[in-house]
Amino acid sequence: MIVRSGGASSLTGHLLASAGLMHGPTPLEYWPRLSHLTGSKIYAKRDDLSRIGLGGNKIRKLDLILGQALLDGVDAVITVGGAQSNHCRQTAAACARLGLRCVLYLQGQSDGKALGNVMLDFLFGAEVHFVDAASFDEVDLCAMQRAEEFRADGLRPLVVPLGGGTALGTWSFAVAAEELSQQCLELEISPKAVVLAVGTGSTVAGLSLGPASGPEAELVGVSVSRPREVLEVDVARCRAEAAHLKSGTALDARAEPHLTLRDDYIGLGYTRPTEAGIHAVRTLARTEGVLTDLTYSGKALACLLDLAKDSDMTDVLVFWHTGGFPELFARDSELLEG
Repeated sequence: MIVRSGGASSLTGHLLASAGLMHGPTPLEYWPRLSHLTGSKIYAKRDDLSRIGLGGNKIRKLDLILGQALLDGVDAVITVGGAQSNHCRQTAAACARLGLRCVLYLQGQSDGKALGNVMLDFLFGAEVHFVDAASFDEVDLCAMQRAEEFRADGLRPLVVPLGGGTALGTWSFAVAAEELSQQCLELEISPKAVVLAVGTGSTVAGLSLGPASGPEAELVGVSVSRPREVLEVDVARCRAEAAHLKSGTALDARAEPHLTLRDDYIGLGYTRPTEAGIHAVRTLARTEGVLTDLTYSGKALACLLDLAKDSDMTDVLVFWHTGGFPELFARDSELLEG
């Protein structure tokens, strides 16, 4: 079913197709025990609680991407990701909800066990292929070749890039920034910083196009894999691709947040947990009963905890929880013991 995105329309002046995957704003909640532990007021934007496929930030992107795809008559969706890709899991769930064929190409080798996100990919009915490739360029090529095969068979496929990083996907987070801004106004809080994990750069690029959540708000993007100088180029490209959706809208007149990109929490690389990230994931689980992953949000949460050391109870910090906890079930349990 296609519905019109009332949120995007009323806030931006653009009438965008929605696949109906979002069910209103995700919660902005106060974390009292973590706040007491750190000495700062910590709130969480709970995109992990979006209601499709165990949640995550990609549902926002897919809502607009697949909304337009349905209007265009698309009947098959192909996308790519890492072996424990949250984006692929959420794409598989969204396609199941919408009755679309879903094909996933995952970088890496199958170990013969369907654990974590991979188990869910299969459960949602996706066709899953592992590609033993050194770069995502090779994985992308497999996706493009499959799309050509589908076209030859009379299907209308859509290839969604890594992380849902299309102009519509990026724009969905400009709208999300407006959502957070409104929630902060309602709660009468003015964040010092909004912290989130960054992979491809599309999500943080979209948030940086939206309004600041407070007059002094800093948007802190914590890279999980890419050096800052590379990420700066990626974010600039994503912003430029989505900028035409902002021109002439209500968001044009709103001050954008100051953006800081950090690459000092990457550790040994993508999917490789850090000691600080492991500590942060444990701390959140044992203070608030909330789970997050080690690849993405665990590293961003480690940054948030460090920022809290330099803050006090007059400062408000917002952690944008992008989801991803199913990957924990593909990890060695010893990582999180202790």
